[in-house]
Amino acid sequence: MKAINYPKIVLNKEHKVYVSFYIEKRRNLILLIIASLFFIFVFDKIRVPAALLSGTLFASGLLQITDIASYKLPDASINFCLLILGASVGCRFAEKTVKEIANNSLHSIVATTILVLLGLFAAYVATFFVDTNILTLILSFSPGGIYEVAVIAIAFDLDPDFVAFHHIIRLLFILFTVPIFLRILEKIKK
Repeated sequence: MKAINYPKIVLNKEHKVYVSFYIEKRRNLILLIIASLFFIFVFDKIRVPAALLSGTLFASGLLQITDIASYKLPDASINFCLLILGASVGCRFAEKTVKEIANNSLHSIVATTILVLLGLFAAYVATFFVDTNILTLILSFSPGGIYEVAVIAIAFDLDPDFVAFHHIIRLLFILFTVPIFLRILEKIKK
């Protein structure tokens, strides 16, 4: 078997560093994608809430904590994600009439105001116990979907892992406590 002789590219030291950085960055991205797909599949099978986000966050956290790989998305990618999230929120109103939206708006405004005030209070109290940016804490305790707050945290250069972790814990708390609470209410009614 004859060895293949590839042409040698002569680069100066500056180019070697750039090429090495580019290859390392691509390797880290590929590792992150593979690990994310694996954990999304596992989390989906064991029915972890928001498996797409949870699996990706877990994979990213695991790879970064163990120093196997780290990757930061470019700003253009983050802006594109925000555009998609905004469009998905807007699409939820596609088949609603103005009257339906107006009827639900009062309830939404009251509920959102209460949740935001409780979130601000919880974030303020948390500042005494956690050494984290107040904006990160406010976003962690704010109402909203996990995907949305994670992207907002990335866009404003806050700690997306911290924010998403709080939202996942909130979701898990609701998923595990509401059925118990409903069973207790059923027993009380009987």
